[in-house]
Amino acid sequence: MEALANDRVGVRSTIPPRSDSFPFRIALALFVASGAAGLVDQVCFSKYLTYIVGATAQAVSAVLAAFMTGLALGAHLGGRFAHRVQRPLIVYGLLELVAAAALLLAPLEFELLSDAYAALARSLPDSLALLSLVRWLVALVIVALPTTAMGATLPILTRALADSNASAKERRLGALYAANTVGGAIGALSAAYWVLPTLGLRPTLITAACVTAAVGLTAIAVGRNVASVAAAPAAEPREATSDGVAVRGVALDVLALSSGFLVFAAEVLFTHLLALLIGNSAYAFGLILAVFLGCLFFGAARVAWFRRRFGRAALSLGLGATGLALALTLPLWDELPLLFGAMARA
Repeated sequence: MEALANDRVGVRSTIPPRSDSFPFRIALALFVASGAAGLVDQVCFSKYLTYIVGATAQAVSAVLAAFMTGLALGAHLGGRFAHRVQRPLIVYGLLELVAAAALLLAPLEFELLSDAYAALARSLPDSLALLSLVRWLVALVIVALPTTAMGATLPILTRALADSNASAKERRLGALYAANTVGGAIGALSAAYWVLPTLGLRPTLITAACVTAAVGLTAIAVGRNVASVAAAPAAEPREATSDGVAVRGVALDVLALSSGFLVFAAEVLFTHLLALLIGNSAYAFGLILAVFLGCLFFGAARVAWFRRRFGRAALSLGLGATGLALALTLPLWDELPLLFGAMARA
């Protein structure tokens, strides 16, 4: 990681001076703040949706599904159009401002959709699958715009690393992801145990929107003093690949889809189990999110070393270790009530 080093001496033009290097440490700090605000939003959205649908597990599932849908769409669009971006920090700042504006409108949207959801739910046949789909759509209507903007931020910032060599780019990309993740862990934990109880639901969401807007404005201000990145040519159509390469690509896509499905299914189940013990959905959701994101931060921070150490076997070893850890820790959930009881008596 390199600090922003700008030499202002001898500049006679009225045009703002440009730096020759990307302010990576500033980008990391912005990504930490952005991640924290984003997970405060997620905890707030889960609480809002609990008021509407009235069931913790369903609310958590709907919010997670809607959030990940928006993030996936944003990542796809960001990756598709990132090669056209010449001022990544400025575009990143604009995306954060779009997310902030959408968050400010969210409380009003939840109020308007509450009555509409109740009327629609009463008119539906007795189908859990159909009702779950409606819940997801309700959440998606509200979170689609801010989460799509959030999802596009990492591909856009990655565009600023175009001039780095392959090793440095991989290291910096991992650092950006880790920074956003640790910020999310801080945001999830502070939202559940400090900000929400102190400020209340709507002020917390407005505060998170203001933080997001501050990140966006800072990114734009810094981006004006950073040299632009030359536009990259659009990717040319790929030539036909061998059957083996095509099959391997499809297998990796299926593997990524399956692992994401299992991870977030586990997150919903763990949140529900913890809510049975501590009796508050916001506390349970925030704590589980913080633990998940904290562990993801540790993994993201070590991914470059892990890949160098194990090479092509790194992916299979990582997935195998994940499955083994999940199997070994599942029985411990039965012991948590005893542990909590012992802590209460101590």
